[in-house]
Amino acid sequence: MDEELRRLTFSLIDKGLILTDGPFEFKLHEKNPDAPRSPIKLNLRFPPKGVLTWELVEQIGSVLYQLSCQDQIQYDCVIGVPKAGEPFAKVFSRLASVPFLSLEKEEREKTRRVLSALRGEHRKDWRALILDDTVVMADSKFETIKAVKANGLLVAGIVILVDWEHSGRDDLERAGFRVLSRFKMSDLLLFYLKEGRISPEKYQEAMVYLKAIRAYFGKI
Repeated sequence: MDEELRRLTFSLIDKGLILTDGPFEFKLHEKNPDAPRSPIKLNLRFPPKGVLTWELVEQIGSVLYQLSCQDQIQYDCVIGVPKAGEPFAKVFSRLASVPFLSLEKEEREKTRRVLSALRGEHRKDWRALILDDTVVMADSKFETIKAVKANGLLVAGIVILVDWEHSGRDDLERAGFRVLSRFKMSDLLLFYLKEGRISPEKYQEAMVYLKAIRAYFGKI
């Protein structure tokens, strides 16, 4: 792990972006209210919903850009999954010198969905790289993919900071999409355990959850 990646990894937990005082719910609980709750949460949101800073956005955007360079993925523009992925996509687009495009999102009290209206100059058949902070069950990714295609663009791939290993990445890849993720949640947790950032009890609790949620959806 290089120094920039190591610094970001520590920042996520030391600056309070990884929360360990669960249980927490995900979007999946809107349709599956009896699914297991997570003892941990990655909250990459600006105040008042979180503690994300623009310094951290720059770090994350840079890490995602480097990941795409290592994989040599080809694309013409960048789209952030609204709205969580957009700050990182803006940094990424600047580093890559490609256009940043954005989609609208409808948010109601108990539901959220990505709309097809696309903002920003673009041409049909452009290859769009989709960025987001995490992948859980991939509902918002598939909504974004549908909106991208509705505008005549192609999906070059999906770049994610953290794969929660809930099967969302598996579902995207089975559908034929290329997915790059910087971290797996289980690897992050093991790193934090070894570095003394989380207790053995919290690590075990989180690992039990990751197994239980996959079993709930019949993935193991």
